[in-house]
This record gives sequence, C-alpha cells and structure tokens, in this order.
Amino acid sequence: MKKNLIIIVEIILLLVIVYSGYKIYSYQKANKEFQNTHAELIENVEKLKTSEETENFEINEIAKLKEDYPDIVGWIMIEGTDIDFPVVQGEDNDFYLDHNYKGEYHPFGEVFMDARNNFDFSSQNTILYGHNVRSGHIFHDLEKFKDQEFADKYKHIEIKTPQGILNYEIVAVYPASVNDDYRNPNYKENEWKIFRNWVGERNLLHSELPESNEKILTLSTCSDDKDRLAIHAKLVNWIKFLETLWGTGEFLFLCNGAVLYVWDIPKCLQTFKSLKKRTAPSKLFTSWIKLILILSDLLFLI
Repeated sequence: MKKNLIIIVEIILLLVIVYSGYKIYSYQKANKEFQNTHAELIENVEKLKTSEETENFEINEIAKLKEDYPDIVGWIMIEGTDIDFPVVQGEDNDFYLDHNYKGEYHPFGEVFMDARNNFDFSSQNTILYGHNVRSGHIFHDLEKFKDQEFADKYKHIEIKTPQGILNYEIVAVYPASVNDDYRNPNYKENEWKIFRNWVGERNLLHSELPESNEKILTLSTCSDDKDRLAIHAKLVNWIKFLETLWGTGEFLFLCNGAVLYVWDIPKCLQTFKSLKKRTAPSKLFTSWIKLILILSDLLFLI
C-alpha cells in the first residue's frame, strides 16, 4: 500500500515537472515570436520612412503601413522605456488581447485602442490597453512611472498616426480597480470635475489632469499593486502635423487644433521654407493658401 502511494506521488510530481517545462517552453517560444514579429514590422517602418512617397510628404509611413494592416491606427513611443509598438483598434475590446497586429493569435496581444474611441485620437479621452508582460514587452515598463523622478525625466509620449504626430505629457499615475470608471471616451462638464477630483486623490505624481476642454490619453495595464495601473497624459502639441501632413487634405483641419501654440507660428513658417525646396509647385500654391487660412483662423481665435 505504501509502495503504491509512493508511485502515485512520483507520477504526480513527474506530471507537474512536465507541465511546468511545457509552460516555460511555451512562454519562451511566445516571447521569441513576439520579438521576431515586431522586429519585422519595425524594419518595414524604417524602409517606408525612406520611400519616395514619405520623403515627398504625400503619405507618412503609418498611413502606408495601414494599407497592409487596416486595424493599425498609430504607433506609440515612450522615451526611457521599451514601449515602441503599433497601436491597433478592433471591433471590440477582446480580440487584440490575444492577437497581434497581423490578426494572428498570440498570448501577448497588442497595444490596442478602446473600440469606443475615434480612430484618429480625437476623443476627449483616448484609451489604450496593453498586457503587463513579465519579459518586458507591451506595457510592462509603465510600472516605472510610479516613481516621480522617472516620470519627470521621461514624461513625454509620442503617438504617430496616419494623420501626423501627437505629443502627450504624463500628468497622473495610480493603481486602479478593474471596475473603476477611468475609461470613458467622453465626459460631460460635471462628470469631468468629479473624475478630475477622483484622479487627484489617487495620483502618485505632483501634477493634475487638465481642464475639460483638453484631450487626454489613458494607458491601462495589469498591476500587482491592484487590478490595474492607469496613466493619464495630456495632449500638449499638435504643431508637428505641419511637418507630416504638408500638402494633404487633412492638414488644415488638424492644424486648427493648435490654437494654444500660436506662438510657434515662426517655427511653422520656418518649416514651410525648408519644404519649399522639396515640394512640387502645384502643391506649394495650395500649401500657401492653407497656411494663410490657418494663421487667420488662429489669430481670430486669440
């Protein structure tokens, strides 16, 4: 009887060892696949940056990338971290939890935008989700922003979209529950005041959310402290659209959002002069008209 019991325990231990080995192998395999897939994508992006179309400002590399992968809506980069990934948006908030930008199954998933958001980041609160992968992928490095010194040094987030570039500044970091209401795409004025106070009570940083008429970016990931880690960043700069969208039909609409940065107009003019050397005469004429309209619009709104 005792011998049989020992045999059963040994079998159970063997099964545990085999299962653990399989899990470790599967994780390492997934990690390698993730690295290879995204290295391939980054290589493609670098090639697109030097293509004739992108150099002539006819289209940027993200717009070109979107032709092959329609669910890609942008690219997120945060200095001081390994966060340098495409951003996708699906029809729901489930698919990209375990699928990559190609639509292929992968346990790490992808950085994805809330399905309720406007794809062009024009919602009041644009929410991006990503797994906290222990090997350091996706949103694992967001944990670093709990430290005030690190957050002060690396507070800028760059989002490149088919329409241009958006720059955000991190203003709030806090642990949250899965049921906490920090992921609404839009807030009414009274709702925003309540939400702003709620975040202020939990914020680990010495800063606060902007007023309700400003746009924010929310990053959400899993955390050991609580269910989730939430980061909010305010939109601080649209002016780079001048460089990216020169000569396109969307240029005027997006640059009208740069009212708060009217003092950067000399920089815009300088950018225009540098582009004159590389832009076809027909496009220069329409660009001049757009620039005049933008300047008059900005001055009218001051």
